[in-house]
Amino acid sequence: MLRTVTLDHPAPLPVGHTVAVTELEAAVRWKGRVTACTIVMVEGLENPRTTLQVETDA
Repeated sequence: MLRTVTLDHPAPLPVGHTVAVTELEAAVRWKGRVTACTIVMVEGLENPRTTLQVETDA
């Protein structure tokens, strides 16, 4: 399953990198492999945001 995740992390993550994500508001933790990474500047915010596409481990 592919997920798109927006992080408050201003540095790129390499495709194929394994990540572990904990969603605090949902108390969910899952692992997956990065399949795409984009860094975007958001108007009104000081730091860029990293958006990842992650293939989760089933």
